[in-house]
Amino acid sequence: MMLMGSLDIPLPDRAGRLALLDINLKGVKRAPDVDLEQLATRTEGFSGADISLVRSSVFVHVADT
Repeated sequence: MMLMGSLDIPLPDRAGRLALLDINLKGVKRAPDVDLEQLATRTEGFSGADISLVRSSVFVHVADT
């Protein structure tokens, strides 16, 4: 099925990115110096999918080491 038109979903603001980081990293052991507040600030312009991809990339990197 083809949809006509487009769907414009705005990028999450800082609070939204912080919530997405918290959700994506729930239950994941993190070093004490991992600052989700700082990550939320540094990921300006990231979509929810981008944040999920960063999480997946980190897991792949950790598995390779």
